[in-house]
Amino acid sequence: MDETAANAINQTSQTGANWIVNNYGSYYAAYGIVLWFIFGAIAVGLIAIFLAKWLAPSDPYPAKRSTYECSEPPVGSAWVKFNIRYYFFALLFLIFDAEVVFFYPWATVFHDLKTPHLSEFQTIITLGFPIFGEMLVFLFLLLLGWVYAWRKGYLTWD
Repeated sequence: MDETAANAINQTSQTGANWIVNNYGSYYAAYGIVLWFIFGAIAVGLIAIFLAKWLAPSDPYPAKRSTYECSEPPVGSAWVKFNIRYYFFALLFLIFDAEVVFFYPWATVFHDLKTPHLSEFQTIITLGFPIFGEMLVFLFLLLLGWVYAWRKGYLTWD
């Protein structure tokens, strides 16, 4: 075996910590790179904020400071009481909309469920039914919340 092949085998057989120590001098020196990226990201963000504040034109006149409501002049006070039902409706939408986001990752993981040491039938029995059961419990709780909101009258729009 020649020397380059031996070096390649030696490099691939190193663990991650050994590779970091060999390439950066110490294990903790590798974290310096991460800190530089964090400081760089913060610096770029702060520079962008200060440049925007410094370069942006500023002419605050009364019409510019007034409330903008679809090109209509504001009428009355901004402290108008809204019906609490609108807030409930918006909260329910956010809750149920956020819960639906969990379906796609679950479906893709469930579809690609394969284990190399088990047959397909054993995989379905040992992993498929529990994962599917967890999703059924999740859907049941989601349905229970929807029924609760419906019975309380939060889904009616008067």
